[in-house]
Formats: sequence, C-alpha cells, structure tokens
Amino acid sequence: MMSDKYNLVKGYIRPAFKDQSKIEDTVAKILDKIKVHGDKAVQAISQKIDQQDAQYIELLPFEDYQIESGLKDAIQSAHRRIKKFCQFQIKDLNNDQFSDEMGDFGFTYQPIERIGAYIPGGQFPLISTALMTLIPAKVAGCPVRVACSPSDHPALLAAASLAGATQFLHIGGAQAIGALSYGFDQTEPVNLIVGPGNAYVNQAKAQVQHRTQIDTLAGPSELLIYANQIKQPEWLMFDAL
Repeated sequence: MMSDKYNLVKGYIRPAFKDQSKIEDTVAKILDKIKVHGDKAVQAISQKIDQQDAQYIELLPFEDYQIESGLKDAIQSAHRRIKKFCQFQIKDLNNDQFSDEMGDFGFTYQPIERIGAYIPGGQFPLISTALMTLIPAKVAGCPVRVACSPSDHPALLAAASLAGATQFLHIGGAQAIGALSYGFDQTEPVNLIVGPGNAYVNQAKAQVQHRTQIDTLAGPSELLIYANQIKQPEWLMFDAL
C-alpha cells in the first residue's frame, strides 16, 4: 500500500514529454507550408492552432501603457540593470589590426543586421525574456529587432517597447519561428533567432538553423527545488521565478 506522502509527491510529478518524433513531423509540416505558401500559411496555421490572426502590433511609447505602477517600476529597473551590464560587456569589443611584411591583418566587430526575439506567452507573458533578448541587440547596434509572441499583454508590449523592438509580431509557436526565418509580410527573414519556447518552438529552431542562426536549443529548467527547514521561504519563490 502506497503512503499518503508518496501520493502527495506523485501529484507534483512533471507530465511526460510528448512523442518527439510526432513533434518533429508536425513542425516539419508547418515549416514546409510556410516555405511554400508564405504569409497565407502563417495566417492559416495561427488561426487553426492559436485561434488568432497573425498580425503586427504597433508599439506605443513605454509611458503610454496603462499597467500597474509597481510592475512598471520593476520593468524600468530591470531594463536599467540589463542595459548597464550589456554596455559593460561591449565596451572592450574593439576593432583592431596590425601589419607586417606579409600584409595587413585584423578583426572587426559588426552588429547582426536583423534579429528575431521569440517571447513565450502561452500561459504567462515572459516579460523578462523581452528585456533579456531585445536590450542586448539594441546595445549591440542591431538595426532591426523583431519581437514575436503569442501574447499581446500590455505589460509585455510595454517591455518590448522599452527594450527597443522595432516590430512586434503577434504570432506564436512553430509558425512564429517559420515567419522569422522565411519572412512575413513587411518583415524580411532575420539573421538570428533568440529566445526560449515550448517543444514545438524548440523543434522549429532546430529545423531552421541550417538557414537562420539560433542562440541555443533550450531545455526545461527548475524541475525541482528542495528545501529543508529554510528560514527565508521567500528565497524559494525567488528561485522558482
């Protein structure tokens, strides 16, 4: 007979991952449709899967968004700190060269022309992702910074605006990665796609990386946090968030 403690723990076990081969096949079909049919495919897939139109959202100045003052302050504070760190990182990236009897040699740092930042928002809008993907691109001098998310939450739009998005595409899932890689409407194909996502987004990034650079294939994190007689329970909350 199983103990009550076992049943309690069992209730918190992470659900098993879906069949990866099915995800690969589904994503491949989505990307093939986008490759062949372009915008029409992105629109049809978005309507079928997310029940929403794939569209641009015009970003307002950060100050114009009506969000709770505490959240607004937190976004601004995070923006300042991330920007400061990015500026610290970039200050030593200087172009350099030398010459000898064999010729001239050197290296040059150049910003990527177009980046696409995928910002998850299926259950909760990940405001931090908007900040951590778009701010480095702006500090680096990338001229085109496309934010892409299934969420149109005002706080997320505000964060994307403050972080420097030049466009915001209201598209999610594998179709969003396809739109960034193959282009969508007024948006040319990007050179680099960054940002985490679910299994379908991850698989889409894996399948387009032969034509579009990606940052990484992110895996699940924070599977379990174990604490024993902790005197500061809020620390657990900070770790989880």
